Amino acid sequence: MHGLIFAYAQPYPFGEICMKQLIHGGRLLTAGQLDGGPADLLIDGDTIVAVLQPGESVGDDVRRIDARDRLLIPGLVNAHTHAANQLNKGMVDRYSLELLLSAAPWTGGGRTVDYKYLSAYVGALEMVRKGCTACYDLAAEIPAPTVDGIEAVARAYNDVGMRAVIAPMMADVTFYNAIPGLMDAIPPGLRERAAAIRLQSHDQILATCRTILDGWSFDRDRLRPALGPTIPHHCTDDFLTGCRDLAKDHDIGVQMHVLESKVQAVAGVRRYGTTLLFRIIGTEMLSIIDMRNRTIHMRRTLRSSSRREATAQGATYARSGGMRATALAIVSYGLPIPA
Repeated sequence: MHGLIFAYAQPYPFGEICMKQLIHGGRLLTAGQLDGGPADLLIDGDTIVAVLQPGESVGDDVRRIDARDRLLIPGLVNAHTHAANQLNKGMVDRYSLELLLSAAPWTGGGRTVDYKYLSAYVGALEMVRKGCTACYDLAAEIPAPTVDGIEAVARAYNDVGMRAVIAPMMADVTFYNAIPGLMDAIPPGLRERAAAIRLQSHDQILATCRTILDGWSFDRDRLRPALGPTIPHHCTDDFLTGCRDLAKDHDIGVQMHVLESKVQAVAGVRRYGTTLLFRIIGTEMLSIIDMRNRTIHMRRTLRSSSRREATAQGATYARSGGMRATALAIVSYGLPIPA
């Protein structure tokens, strides 16, 4: 077996009429066929219409794709990615999450719309080459989301042919103000510079998001908008409730980072007197998470009350590749992990 072919052949741009295609000669891996037995796939447009026995007749007007020495698998789903990070590779090494966040204006700021498109395009190509045909992207723009920037990210996924949920990743509290005690620990001189940094207000950011949602021109069966208030303590309560209400009005999802690092775990307790997870699901005023919404990057151990609350609210947890989340422990709490 020398490679993979994921079951999502799409060599034609979306919307164009194309002939039927037959992927033949390979071995098929599905939930009901884990042994990877021989099978052919018949594709009509962008839909797999039949799983056939090897050599079964399909007619002459079919484009044939030779899959000998290949394993055919269903398209994979990347439940959490960041389009903006794809041009940052090799810039840093062995960074903690907090160093990564503080360096974000340097590693990902000041980009043109073309560079935002390119970064998303490169990331989409890499995912497709590895068998991912769909993803959930928290697309960051510094200092704040823009209509043109999010449109460029969506256009990149559309051009590659991936399905994607695209959520502008955003905050209205600076990194230096989000972590209790950090501003006071910064040496004088630098402290004044850090304190002078300002982000857009939650009203400004939500207004941009409304414009993005109202003007969404992509097929929502393939490319869906969402919202990504990045981390609970990097967002004011007014911003979180605004995201919640805007998502409800437009019937879209919300994805957040929760308890990625020890600093986040401690910051939640110091700022709110409880965990960040319980803050967003156990507070009646916020109630950010429901069956449509998802949290991600769950790494720190949960108190039993938080586990029960998360399970009742339908929170979804996924591994963070760089954070070494313990998947088995998460499953033992009764919480689903997305594919």
